[in-house]
Amino acid sequence: MDIVSSGGGVAAPISWTDPNLPSEYWWINVGAFFDRFNGKAINITSSTDPVVQGLLTLTLPREYIDLKRTDLASMLDILVSKSLINSDDKTAVLSPPTTEYERHIKGLVQPI
Repeated sequence: MDIVSSGGGVAAPISWTDPNLPSEYWWINVGAFFDRFNGKAINITSSTDPVVQGLLTLTLPREYIDLKRTDLASMLDILVSKSLINSDDKTAVLSPPTTEYERHIKGLVQPI
């Protein structure tokens, strides 16, 4: 898919590796964020561990999760330390691509 530049010409397609990719590509809805945990989401959300409950208290009321937020990886490390997810799960949750379904901002061109 080509991207039309503001000058009317055709610009190169955008890429996940582009350092200038707009931040909005990393904003996903909270439900979609928990979908990334697959079947482990129920164990996370039903945990009675006070630290996990604290993470949920910080996460659930938000409109979206910024996958590039600097402290998100540390938060997921807590879930790894509690054996609620593993390091492969953490990598999958934080990794692109985000999809139209997941993204908080709809209608963005899908990077390649």
